[in-house]
Amino acid sequence: MPYLILFLFFITLTLVTPWSGISLMDRWRAKSSGRLISSVSTVRKNVAISFDDGPDSRYTPTILGILKTKSIHATFFVCGEMIKGNKQLLKREIIEGHDIGNHSMTHGHLESMSQREQQAEIIECNRLLKSAGVEAHFFRPPRGRVTNSLIDLADKAGLKTVIWSIAFDKESEKDPAVLTARVVNQARPGDIILLHDGAIHGNFDRSRTITQLPAIIDGLRSKGLEPVTLTELLRSSQK
Repeated sequence: MPYLILFLFFITLTLVTPWSGISLMDRWRAKSSGRLISSVSTVRKNVAISFDDGPDSRYTPTILGILKTKSIHATFFVCGEMIKGNKQLLKREIIEGHDIGNHSMTHGHLESMSQREQQAEIIECNRLLKSAGVEAHFFRPPRGRVTNSLIDLADKAGLKTVIWSIAFDKESEKDPAVLTARVVNQARPGDIILLHDGAIHGNFDRSRTITQLPAIIDGLRSKGLEPVTLTELLRSSQK
């Protein structure tokens, strides 16, 4: 009996306690309804490569060069604060055929903010994107910390909330080749892969992304998986 009680307590805690900003039950409901996207059910052998926290003059130009060389179109989730000094980089992303998404204005902890503050983070970033000629269709909350109110606000702004199914960066892993192998080995059709092309807060070094990106692309292609934009991935959805 004590074990049964402990089991039921654990199940209840799992379902109602927020994980990554939202309870597992609410997360399941949001994904089932299509309001939260982490991967796509598709008949095509496509995956989406996405980059967060740019545009950043230290990393984005090199990443764009690699994508161009490999004939890949990706999705860039940009922060409003990073747009201010890097508008030409943002315009280059658009010209070269990449998708652009909203990654909030300041990359703050939106899950802890009031609804009014959350709305301002989304709307202000959208305003800067529009001033650069971008009509965003996707929103990714910083750190993937989703709340019901964030999904609601993104919906009202005409944005689909998108997180990811595979992440490249793992601070505890020091060997970049291991990170690449993990991404390639785990990748399946419909996956959304998270990388970073910038660092809005702190001194995060994204050089591992630059050194490993060609190997990630080659590894995915060796499995018959072709990277596409989020827009293209969603078009291939079975839903």
